[in-house]
Amino acid sequence: MSVALCLAWTGSEGIAAEPVGVPPDRIVTLRFVGDVSFAGRRTPAPPSDVAGADNPMTGFSRLLGDADLSLANMEGLLTTAPTDRYGEKRLNIDADARWAASFPAAGIDVVGVANNHSWDGDAASLLATRQSLVDAGVEVIGAGETEAEARAPFVMTTASGCVAILPATLKSNRRAKPGAFAATYRQRQRDQLVAAVRAQRQAGCVVGVYVHWGVEASRWPTRRDRAFAHELVLAGADFIVGHHPHVLQGVEFVCGAVIAYSLGNFVFTNREPAKRDTGVFEIEIDVGANQALFSSEAKAMPLQAASAGRRRCVHRRVQMSEANPRTLLANASLKPQPETALGLRRGARAAERSPVVAARLVPAVIAVRGFRPQPATAAQRKRIHAHLRRDSRRYRTRVEIHGERIRFRPPADIPSTPPKESPDGP
Repeated sequence: MSVALCLAWTGSEGIAAEPVGVPPDRIVTLRFVGDVSFAGRRTPAPPSDVAGADNPMTGFSRLLGDADLSLANMEGLLTTAPTDRYGEKRLNIDADARWAASFPAAGIDVVGVANNHSWDGDAASLLATRQSLVDAGVEVIGAGETEAEARAPFVMTTASGCVAILPATLKSNRRAKPGAFAATYRQRQRDQLVAAVRAQRQAGCVVGVYVHWGVEASRWPTRRDRAFAHELVLAGADFIVGHHPHVLQGVEFVCGAVIAYSLGNFVFTNREPAKRDTGVFEIEIDVGANQALFSSEAKAMPLQAASAGRRRCVHRRVQMSEANPRTLLANASLKPQPETALGLRRGARAAERSPVVAARLVPAVIAVRGFRPQPATAAQRKRIHAHLRRDSRRYRTRVEIHGERIRFRPPADIPSTPPKESPDGP
């Protein structure tokens, strides 16, 4: 368990300038990696070596295993059954089911399978992939025999509170097949993910979303996805971790919630330098921070009032020329409003603390030889820091090298006017 820290209320920013000690069992450390694919790898002989020397993630097994919870997104099906082949060879990324054992051996507890490759095969292949991972000893989110099972969060419960992590993909290369479900949210279904976040927030959990979204190789999220991230924060999300673009993207703080838009690749056979910069994203969470908000008195308050502290402190409004009316309406509420206009009793949220204690990246680089992630050298760490600092500048996030890690902190102050936005860059 990491050294205990927590947040003192600091108004609109919601992040403490000086941490205050709390009982150690209030703090949990979560670690995330981005896209993992075993395509293009020879299955070891004997197969047991997938958990040993041939495991491409073995260099990070101690770091991932030391976390209270570690998650990875696996792209591609683990199946020997025929899959629907793509005309472009690089998109055919199914692999042998024996690779499932590499996840628990690397210290990963939960594997997400909701992504644009979920439907590369039929329903049986998706469910077989899920079962292979379960049999290997990891929890699986993002797929199931029913839609409710596929969309169900992974919930970690401690004596001090709970953390609920919702799987989601906004991308799919192919239509779903009958007989199984993935945690896919089409544009018209995004309000269902918002509702799921609200439900977990009302239960008093710290809420996270592990989401497949964005545009491949893009340095920035789309306006639509960024606006949706803000909407999820307003609904109660405390952290959002993204994947799919195959490159690292910037980090944003909104009302104390942290949004890591893309973690890039973690295990992938790709020679492009930008797609080989990666890392382990870690956040420390005060798991009991949301419990006080949902006492019997608080639960009697209207939901929009309970979220007023977040509504008040969002200081940007994202313009979306392509957004549908529902999303535009939702984002109209991002304009700061007084407490009384939202029906909030004065001071009712004054004691709210952001559950996010710290957000950092342990930088790494996928070596071309063996395509394994390796801890970044000092020069590589400096390069990745410069990349993330540049791409987080539009959010005014402070990005600093802190020993062997890169630390992310929210803006030191809140601007009086919204920054100008462009479609895909600063």
